[in-house]
Amino acid sequence: MSSQERAQEQKELGNSALKEHRYKDAIKFYSLALDINPDNTAALFNKTIAYIKMDDWENAVNHASLCLDRDVTNTKALYHRGYSLMNLERYKEALVDFERALSLQPPTDQITALQKKIDVCNKVLSSESNGLNSTLNDEVLAHHMQQNFNDEVREDEKLQQQTLDDEVLARQQQSLDDEILARHMQQDFNDEQAHASSAYASAAVAANSDARESGAADTDMDFTSFTPVAMMATMQTADTVDTMPADSATAACSSGK
Repeated sequence: MSSQERAQEQKELGNSALKEHRYKDAIKFYSLALDINPDNTAALFNKTIAYIKMDDWENAVNHASLCLDRDVTNTKALYHRGYSLMNLERYKEALVDFERALSLQPPTDQITALQKKIDVCNKVLSSESNGLNSTLNDEVLAHHMQQNFNDEVREDEKLQQQTLDDEVLARQQQSLDDEILARHMQQDFNDEQAHASSAYASAAVAANSDARESGAADTDMDFTSFTPVAMMATMQTADTVDTMPADSATAACSSGK
């Protein structure tokens, strides 16, 4: 098994643990995958998700930043880093990430979530700048916490569906491989049958020619319905004519007189 395959195996174990809410185990498996193959970006991103599930916001920010070091246009990494920064009450930094992600024209399903996060950050920052009492902040943060919960539920569902889709795709690919192999084996079998048929036909023609030259009875054969089995039977008949005992041949000639 190659290093890439071993890394993929560990990542899949991490995905299974994440689906089962075993977040520490998931982090362990993702770390093993990255030790084997540091270029496994999917394992790095999923490790970020596991830290978010554990409310380990600092590690989530750090790992999302590592994802962005590899691809500055990764809108999912920007969203999750901003999400983690909000939970650390670093709203200005979070707002920068959300606005940056929105400017990159993310998929439609991300746009609504980003706009909601931008609204929350703007409301909190506005209340702070205006010196308003904490009532508004508490209200906004309560809304933010509820939205976070809803986002996590959707993220779980999407991750589970993606994992299932990957498994279905793998099974479909295996089925296709099996079908191709079966067709290949059937073609080999057909080729062998055709080769055998040709060989039997040549042998039968030769046997028929020998029988005629030796003065045997007319043994013309009809090859229109030729099969290897039928040709074998014909060849055995020809052998019987060639090897007829002398006494039987004499008796046949006497009866003919």
